[in-house]
Formats: sequence, structure tokens, C-alpha cells
Amino acid sequence: SLSNTPPYYTSINSINITVGGSEVVAYMYKIDSEAWSAEIDILNPILINNLSEGYHILKVIGKNGLNQWQEVVNATTVEWVIDTVPPTAQLDNLPQNPTNNQSIAVMVYGVGVYAYKYSLDNPDPRGSQEILVSNDDIINIDNISAGMHTLYIIARDEAGNWQDWQNPTT
Repeated sequence: SLSNTPPYYTSINSINITVGGSEVVAYMYKIDSEAWSAEIDILNPILINNLSEGYHILKVIGKNGLNQWQEVVNATTVEWVIDTVPPTAQLDNLPQNPTNNQSIAVMVYGVGVYAYKYSLDNPDPRGSQEILVSNDDIINIDNISAGMHTLYIIARDEAGNWQDWQNPTT
């Protein structure tokens, strides 16, 4: 068994995975297309730093006290994606400028956008409620007072990377 494995989407480019299992005394591992490691005592975790952006797969086989190795075809595996690049929110159905309409229904979308925060007239939307993206994500605001207004949006991807709040989509 493997513990302390990364979530499928993560922005962290290192691992510190503990290998365990009933009667397992040692193990070997293989990451991506690399060769299998040498035999490692079960007391030592798998420590790998500076992993590249993108998809990774770790395969681990264990050895018991009778010197019997788990078959490679039955290796314990974990897969994940390292993503360190934040998404950028895109908007559709923006109101005309100028307009006399006192409500808006702006659609939020974008490549990799998993969630977003928004604020009206506050250039820092970080304190706003996080909204998970659905198929038809619309920001509806009614009873907007007369005058100039700006809608600020920042987006997050599944790995937890947030669009820079100092460079929001407006």
C-alpha cells in the first residue's frame, strides 16, 4: 500500500510517499519511463523532488520476508498531474458600455477554469465566496446603482492555482 500520495491534480512538484503492506520488508519503484530503482528498505519513503509539469505514474512492487517479489504486472500504482500554471477566466455576455440596464448576467468560462471568485467594484475578489464552475456559470447581479462599475474575476484550476488577483479578468 502507498500513503501520502498526491491528489490527481496538484501544484506540488515533489513526493514523499510511504510504502507499506502486510509482510512487506522492501520495495522497488519506477516513475514514468525511468528504470526500476534498486531495492529499498520499507523504512525509507520514496522521495523525489523537481518533478516536471504534467502527467506522472509511479509503480511500486514489494518484497516479503521470504524474498518473494510482487509481480510487476500487479504493481501498486498512483497517477497524478502536476500543474503549476493558473488559468485565466474568460467572460461572455458582457453588458454594453454605457448601458442603462441595472442587472447583469455574465458567463464565466475558460480553459482549465474549475472555480472562480468575483467582486463588483472591488479590485481584490480574494475574499469573495469561491464558486465551482458548472455548465452554464452565470454571475447574476441585480439592482446595480447608476454609475461606472467593474466586475473583477479570478479563476482557479483543479490543482489549486489561482489567477493573479492583481491581474483579474474584468
